[in-house]
Amino acid sequence: MIFSILALWFCLVLTSCGTTGEAKSCVLDLNSRIECSPDQPKNASLCVSRGCCWKEFTGPAPSCFYPWNYPGYVAVKENSSVGSYSATLRRQKASYWPEDIAELVVSVRQECPYRLHVRITDASLPRFEVPFVVKNHSESISPDADFEWGVSSSPFALKMRRKRTGSVLVNTGIGPFLFANQFIQLSSQLPPSSIYGLGEVRDHLVRATNWTRYFLFARDHQPVENMNLYGVHPFFLVLEPDGSCFGMFLLNANAQEFLFQPGPTVTWRSIGGMIDLYVFTGPTPAMVVQQLQELVGFPAIPPYWSLGFHVCKYGYHNLSDVQTVVAEMQATGIPYDTQWIDLDYARDKLIFTVDPVRFAGLTAFAQRLHAEDMRLVVIIDPALGVIEDGSYEPYALAKQLGLLILNSTDFTNPLSPPYWQSMIAQFRALVPVDGLWIDMNEPSNFANGSLDGCPLSSVDVPPYAPGTARLFDFTLCMSAKQHLGAHYDLHSLYGYTEAMATYQALASVLATRPFVLSRSTFSGQGPFGAHWTGDNAATYHDLAVSIPEVLTFSLFGIPFVGPDICGYYSDRLDEPLCQRWQQVGAFYPFSRNHDCFACPRHDPAVFSRAMQESTRKAYLIRYSLLPYLSTLFHRANQTGETVARPLFVEFPDDPETHAVEAQFLWGGCLLISPALQENATTVVGYFPRRPWYDWYSGRVTVSGEWLTMDVPLDTIPLHLAGGCVVPSQLASVTTALSRKNPFTLLIALDADMQANGELFWDDGESLGVYAAKNYSLIHFTFQQDRFWSIPRNVDFNSPMPLTNVTVMGFSRSPPTRILLNDTLPLSFDFVRRIGVLYISVSGIDLKWPFTLAIL
Repeated sequence: MIFSILALWFCLVLTSCGTTGEAKSCVLDLNSRIECSPDQPKNASLCVSRGCCWKEFTGPAPSCFYPWNYPGYVAVKENSSVGSYSATLRRQKASYWPEDIAELVVSVRQECPYRLHVRITDASLPRFEVPFVVKNHSESISPDADFEWGVSSSPFALKMRRKRTGSVLVNTGIGPFLFANQFIQLSSQLPPSSIYGLGEVRDHLVRATNWTRYFLFARDHQPVENMNLYGVHPFFLVLEPDGSCFGMFLLNANAQEFLFQPGPTVTWRSIGGMIDLYVFTGPTPAMVVQQLQELVGFPAIPPYWSLGFHVCKYGYHNLSDVQTVVAEMQATGIPYDTQWIDLDYARDKLIFTVDPVRFAGLTAFAQRLHAEDMRLVVIIDPALGVIEDGSYEPYALAKQLGLLILNSTDFTNPLSPPYWQSMIAQFRALVPVDGLWIDMNEPSNFANGSLDGCPLSSVDVPPYAPGTARLFDFTLCMSAKQHLGAHYDLHSLYGYTEAMATYQALASVLATRPFVLSRSTFSGQGPFGAHWTGDNAATYHDLAVSIPEVLTFSLFGIPFVGPDICGYYSDRLDEPLCQRWQQVGAFYPFSRNHDCFACPRHDPAVFSRAMQESTRKAYLIRYSLLPYLSTLFHRANQTGETVARPLFVEFPDDPETHAVEAQFLWGGCLLISPALQENATTVVGYFPRRPWYDWYSGRVTVSGEWLTMDVPLDTIPLHLAGGCVVPSQLASVTTALSRKNPFTLLIALDADMQANGELFWDDGESLGVYAAKNYSLIHFTFQQDRFWSIPRNVDFNSPMPLTNVTVMGFSRSPPTRILLNDTLPLSFDFVRRIGVLYISVSGIDLKWPFTLAIL
């Protein structure tokens, strides 16, 4: 679809219409320079030999950059119709990268009113395409869209803009388009904006655009800034000042980088695969995230027990150590559901085995946990011990079936999932574990490539390697063969394929909702479980950055995420740090305390009674709100809503929220404002424009302002948003016991005395509940002086007793009567000075509709 108005723009901007001469072609301001020599940025002679401009600069802008008229591709054999375009692209002149591809094919499709799909690949030879990830592939073309787009033929470029505002979303004509066998480059101008996403990296929530480079290639590396980490998510959101938002998803699994420069402009480079670009036009951040998940899959609903508190440590010497932890944790009264065991349990660190001496009795221990309404999770690594005498069945069978890459399972082999399921079933017959923790699946390797090194091939030592000197450091050789191709292409998908196989295996073996925790992730992994953010440290900095880490994964469609509470690496016990971390940890979607082999235990049981009491206080709140949290996961599963939510997602049209990263929301209703600095006695938080009610007092606080709040060491500031109905329960020490308690409803009124909410409730573990309709879904509405509870679907097998309703922000005159279903008077208490109304409704079952009239 080529618009004439865009053709004029391409003439004026892309080709400069008549500007000639080498000197003029290098006249570009600093922020318009597109880097030409990422491999050797300070080599002037190499720069000039590549046909690029050299103007030395000591700041972050490049000294070597492309002239505006650097040769690109020309479109021929063009075909266009409403909503689609295709062409052959021919290179005008060979670039300086080896194995330049002279002829490409491009297709552009308007797949739906909010999604544009661009594919560019070799016209002659097949190239690697990412498998598995796109769950809802579309061949359709939508005739209508909320955007318009066009192409330039010479050189080829794409421009896209939003119809409503005219804002330019994509403009690839600002720099040359390169496509060689092992080097692809595409640049695009972006509108003035804040940028979020891209991972896995450690950074602020808003990504920097001051010549900042983000490398994506799965690697086992302790989380630090400016480093590619465990997972790969080539997706980012662009939020404009007026709150409009769009997203770009470059579906590519090879080593890659994104360079953001002022303007802003993004330059994407990959060393393999193809261009498989999706642009989602929102127009809100929430809609962009939903549109991504519509393509790659909505996240799984976790088993209800996994929403509780988890405790783990690497370095339990024997089963007695684990039993001691369980007993001491239970004695604290802190709600606590799941005990974990790292690789300590395994004989000689061989997965799917149990040490017969140190962990004798592990089966009985697991059964005892189950009797006490608790759960057990253990770790399995992908590497299998090389035992050649046939005595170690997991290795012998995998070798026999040809499933190994070195000594790790190749999960792209179609024989691997049934093999993996068989191993899990045999192990679970020995130890009835409730979930599995898959670690080291970048994949990690204590050798570089192999014990014999790697061949000096073009894939092991490519012409350019984003962000690293050698791709095979601490992992496998890139030339290692897998069923679907070279590890060079599949490396960053390893964690995804293992998580998929493990999730499906557990679903079959348990016949209940699986729990899988994976360190390495790729886009679209949300349907296969949870993620933790790796081997962090016990510092206040790590505590603070944990929030943008969690929030960024929520944008990727992986909401069940959290860091190791109190830090994985710690050389001493720091009680104030751990106390603050446990408070915010009570509100991570995934909440686990874990530390390293040589580190002292730092689960709450080892600290003072005061620290335990503040942790208990925070987790009693978490457990009371699990009905709300599980409802958020239901909405994530069904519609792609975020669970832990950045403020800008809920309030995109409020610029004050765009950079907030020290606070976060559960859904749209609970605002968490933790203390993140050492010795903090106050925190400063932003409260967007709506009423906010203090969790502890019910008092309304500021609206549309920054507020300084006192933070006693035993308290984390929490506020309910006006306009919400939040379901809760009386908390107990496990999720199973909490589920047996009656419900309460917290109604926080907005300025118009209205509120809405819902409750999703099922047995917390069954598969296929939506198809079988084995769940209850209750909608709540409050308007002025009347409340409605309306079941949309009801599972009559589970009673849902309601005992209390609390209404905050009731600013009318004191009520004289409150009637149930307009007939039965109810007892109540009204605290006028804070506008809080307490209503006793014992005897109501939420599976039946009812009303409350406040007279």
